[in-house]
Amino acid sequence: MILSAIAMLAVVPAVMGQTVALWGQCGGSGYTGSTTCVSGSTCYAQDEGYSQCIPGTASTTTTLKTSTTTTSTASTSSATGDVKYIFSFGDSYSQSGFSITGTAPSASNPMGNPTFPGSTSSGGINWLGYLVTEFNRTVALNYNFASGGAATNNSVVSSSGTPLTTQVATFLQYLGTGGPWSSDDSLFVFWIGINDIGNSYYLDVDQVALHSELMDTIFNLVQQLYAVGARRFLFMSVPPVEKTPKQLTKTADDRANEAAQIADFNSQLVARAAAWKAGTTGTTVWQFDTAVPFNQVIADPTAYGYADATSVCHASTCMWWDSYHPSSALHRVVAEQVAEVLDGGFW
Repeated sequence: MILSAIAMLAVVPAVMGQTVALWGQCGGSGYTGSTTCVSGSTCYAQDEGYSQCIPGTASTTTTLKTSTTTTSTASTSSATGDVKYIFSFGDSYSQSGFSITGTAPSASNPMGNPTFPGSTSSGGINWLGYLVTEFNRTVALNYNFASGGAATNNSVVSSSGTPLTTQVATFLQYLGTGGPWSSDDSLFVFWIGINDIGNSYYLDVDQVALHSELMDTIFNLVQQLYAVGARRFLFMSVPPVEKTPKQLTKTADDRANEAAQIADFNSQLVARAAAWKAGTTGTTVWQFDTAVPFNQVIADPTAYGYADATSVCHASTCMWWDSYHPSSALHRVVAEQVAEVLDGGFW
């Protein structure tokens, strides 16, 4: 668990005639405030409902924060050992719409495609976007295979997205051998299970056995990555989604059951990750409890620019972009805390 204090995220409301602060709303359906971003940023239309000021200009949409002088190209940074590669797998909480056949990530465009911040579920930048543009300690390039609606293995729990099994298979097909990464400069991130739980917690089945079967799939995939040279892994727990507006409409018993299944899934993930690490050589494994940032923001929403912990809207004042997905400010807290965890051996 991360216990360090998190600096308050300042959200400056847009006022007509004034410039909009970095990360503030600058357009969208029903928006009546200023559309002029502060110097060094540009107004990016996430969709017709929401636009946000992000770093860069119309032609250069992101600026990197580095621990040393920012280098202009990935190849230059690589020569000094500064480039890190983050390969991420998961669901809508991580998705950015990345395609492996599209523009590749680079120092000036760390998430590759589509245009930053990508097609996220947060109404703007998600945690991976913040991780590689604001909380990165060096140049970090993100190849993001996460897919909205994804579960681990559709033969175990069906889902509407590209399952984790296919995500890892795609990585292995295109980057498993001959890719730009090495064992020393790469991190493999798994944030999966939200849809596994959401699509199964109410079923009359042996939930413990079901979660164990999902763990079998996850760590079989981890072993496949290990076989091609992956050595650093980050496992992120299922957050307390029983506290989302969608689930708050359920009965107390229903939400308690979902919370219990989340707890068992997360407990098994912790144990299996530790056991897998113990059985391999040369590996580093981090585990991140996503309940910490979620509960932190839910407990004190105004400290992060939110009006409350339950409102849903396409504006920076609402914690939830829709009834099931947190908006950008909460993602920023997740990214900051993940970066702190990774200070212990990755950056």
